[in-house]
Amino acid sequence: MIKEYLTEEVKPAMGCTEPAAVALSVARAKKELKEKISKVEVIVSKSIYKNGLYVSIPGTKGLKGNKTAAALGAVISPDLLDLNLLYYSKEKDKKDAQDLIKNNRVKINYCEEPGIFIHAIVEDIYNNISECIIRNSHTGIEKIILNSKVIFSSESEGSIKKNFFEKYNLENISLEEIINISSDMDSKDIDFIFQGIDLNMKAANYCLNKNDKFVEKTGIVLSEIFSDDILSEKIRKFSSAASFTRMTGADITIMSSGGSGNQGIVTTIPVYLFGRNNSNTDEEIAKAVAISHFLSGYIKYIVGKLAPICGAFYSAGAGATAGISYLMNKNIKKMLCAIDTMISNTTGVICDGAKESCAFRVGIAAHEAYISALMADKELYVDTNQGFIGNCCSESIKNIQKMNLNGMKKLDTLIISILEGRN
Repeated sequence: MIKEYLTEEVKPAMGCTEPAAVALSVARAKKELKEKISKVEVIVSKSIYKNGLYVSIPGTKGLKGNKTAAALGAVISPDLLDLNLLYYSKEKDKKDAQDLIKNNRVKINYCEEPGIFIHAIVEDIYNNISECIIRNSHTGIEKIILNSKVIFSSESEGSIKKNFFEKYNLENISLEEIINISSDMDSKDIDFIFQGIDLNMKAANYCLNKNDKFVEKTGIVLSEIFSDDILSEKIRKFSSAASFTRMTGADITIMSSGGSGNQGIVTTIPVYLFGRNNSNTDEEIAKAVAISHFLSGYIKYIVGKLAPICGAFYSAGAGATAGISYLMNKNIKKMLCAIDTMISNTTGVICDGAKESCAFRVGIAAHEAYISALMADKELYVDTNQGFIGNCCSESIKNIQKMNLNGMKKLDTLIISILEGRN
């Protein structure tokens, strides 16, 4: 089961996932058309719109946003239609994409669809129209429509992809079960976990070694402020650095978790750095990282794949603190206490769109994951039934779900109005 989860939810990715998914939707729609594209319209959920509004696009030397991604999707011919497709853009593609935008041929609007939703409508010079709808996951193509005729439907093809936790009826899975599932790894799974660790550590070192102008200052400042001698500072420095590399659009692949690159960084780097410092074996570290990935994915399943609050804290941070706590003591009670302390301390940090400054939050989330595990190990933690923290971790997580669904409905709209008000 752990092999299936890692295959589905832990994947290499380049750049921010939301604009990559926008580009994927446009490129898949374009595939059905044989002539030059004349017009692109993309309708997305508020979460997709907000996250991709101003974030840098990899391979473009500083271009930003969903509109750029949509335009590139309309002109490039990638080797593979996946979330790395923007990497294949060439200089001519960038010029053609910018021409489409300058001539008002690309429109992006948002709608009231929840979570992950992208509807790309692409028209060629002979007025043929192709559409692609993505829903529920960043690569979850639901329909392809050509000139008003449905030519592919995941439902009719019997290829609707259920969420992993839904497929196995794991809505009420316990931490003990997560640990047991994560224990069922073979040598290939361990190798895969370490491939992800290596990718994310390379992204951190790319920044810290000051490899290009977008991250040079960041690498210098992080190295000056945060020491490698103090583990909490080292965790924050490397996690922030990996995120800065990603969020500035560097052509560097990282290992994502649950559809998010930043959450992939938080679920891996702090657990790995603690494990190395604690002299844990590779097998123990791999298991702890698997627990981190798995718990983060479970929380996102309960709360929502995209939410108005920052997933680096309430899902990836919770996963990381569980993984670190496992390496410290393998004590279920202390792991649960660490999770409650982490989410009590950090849930509520808003998501105001993907951008370079997300790296600061990634560093804080990684740091707090370590501190929460350290406190729980010393038997200092948040008691149950305080604020939204319930009688158990599962109840606390479901209370976050309630806050997300019922208390924050207007937050994304408000954030979008602030972001667009600058134009």
